[in-house]
Amino acid sequence: MSRQVLVSSLRNFSLDVVGTGGGLWLGGTLGTALGSLLGPAGIVVCGIIGSLLGASLGRAATNEIKLARLRRAQETFNRFRADVEAQLAARHRALQQATLAKIDDIERALRTHLEQLEAQHRSAAEQIKAEHERSVALTEQVRVEMKRLGMKPGF
Repeated sequence: MSRQVLVSSLRNFSLDVVGTGGGLWLGGTLGTALGSLLGPAGIVVCGIIGSLLGASLGRAATNEIKLARLRRAQETFNRFRADVEAQLAARHRALQQATLAKIDDIERALRTHLEQLEAQHRSAAEQIKAEHERSVALTEQVRVEMKRLGMKPGF
């Protein structure tokens, strides 16, 4: 057993003995004094009731003393936990906002790239269309010229 546990045990034992014993004595003394007004039976009954109440109240008082450190530690822990929870919530919000900002940046970059690809394909399609129209026009010119020369088109 460690020294600290031994000291704490002795302290708690002493508090219990003093609180319970002192409350028993004080309650018995007061109960007996009040019971003396009622005669011999009152002395016994009031002495017993006073002793029991005194012991119980004395023990309750010493328990409050023993638990005071625990309650202070719990309050400190609860404050610390609340601070940590607040810090974690703030960090979570910051990370969430940073992630959303990165997603927005990526979406913008993808949109820009898509627009560039669409422009390239549109331009290529327009060139193909223009070449086709020139080819159709040239074919028509050749047909007209062949007809004028009396030749039969073979295509």
